[in-house]
Amino acid sequence: MRIAYKKIWIILSLLIAGVLVAAFTLPLQSNVKETIQFSANTDALFRQLLRDTTWHHWWPGKTGSTGQKVTFNQGEFTFTFESILLNTFVLTTTSDSFSTNSSLQLIPEAGNKVTITLITGIQLDKNPITRIKLLFLSTRLKDSYKKILWGLSYYFTNQRNLYGIDIKELKVPFEYVTTISQTFKHKPSLSEIYLLIDQVKNYIKKEGAEEKGYPMLYTDKMSSEEYFVQVGIPIEKSLPENEKIKSKWMLKGGNILSAEIVGNRKVIKDAVRQMEYYIQDNHRNVVAISYESLITNRLEQPDSNKWVTRIYFPVI
Repeated sequence: MRIAYKKIWIILSLLIAGVLVAAFTLPLQSNVKETIQFSANTDALFRQLLRDTTWHHWWPGKTGSTGQKVTFNQGEFTFTFESILLNTFVLTTTSDSFSTNSSLQLIPEAGNKVTITLITGIQLDKNPITRIKLLFLSTRLKDSYKKILWGLSYYFTNQRNLYGIDIKELKVPFEYVTTISQTFKHKPSLSEIYLLIDQVKNYIKKEGAEEKGYPMLYTDKMSSEEYFVQVGIPIEKSLPENEKIKSKWMLKGGNILSAEIVGNRKVIKDAVRQMEYYIQDNHRNVVAISYESLITNRLEQPDSNKWVTRIYFPVI
């Protein structure tokens, strides 16, 4: 019995000694940090992350809401938006009675790469037992950070997810376009636009030329009451001009950005804006007017949600 008691006292003494050592040697703050680098434009990524409603596409866990705030769960931790700074998102991070702020920082790198860091500093309790528990919690939080950054990088390495459309760089496939333009005192209807298209088609047929692509459309709201519309059809040769019909030369083989989308005018407008962001983010210059290629005949398909449109931006 004495030997058994002696062993118990030795064990208790070691535990007390361990607690005392922890009390004096363990740090009073735990810095949790994870970093990842991948190919993505920093500005485009920041714009995507500004919209917390899109986070569910890449977040490696469950998403929900508390009151007016969107919540993101990863393991035992819950993250909510606290504030947004320059290239930094501050997230409130909670787990049971534990709470801290995590900073998601975006750092642009050369070669269109970005470094992302998730970091926090956790103040540890002076109580050595509580301090040890928080250190173990810090280890689990670091593991959650790693999963979050992996999910983010895996999703946004795909350029389509950065801009919401599949942007391709192509070469201009034709050299000549037959066009007609008109200014309207009102927003032109589809019937009016296709009336212009028909005039171009009839002229091409009359001149014995051959169409080489879908109708092209460019519109510009010049004022609150004036709309400029130009339509065109690519052909294989230059045609003689008249007061209405013009023949335009295209830089065949030049660089052109293209994206094909399906949807109504709002979808088209959003896609154009994303294409403009892409041009800005990648320091490209537009060298001619952009245009829409009307793959779907709008008069034959009344459901605008089914319209297929290709957007083109000639660039250098």
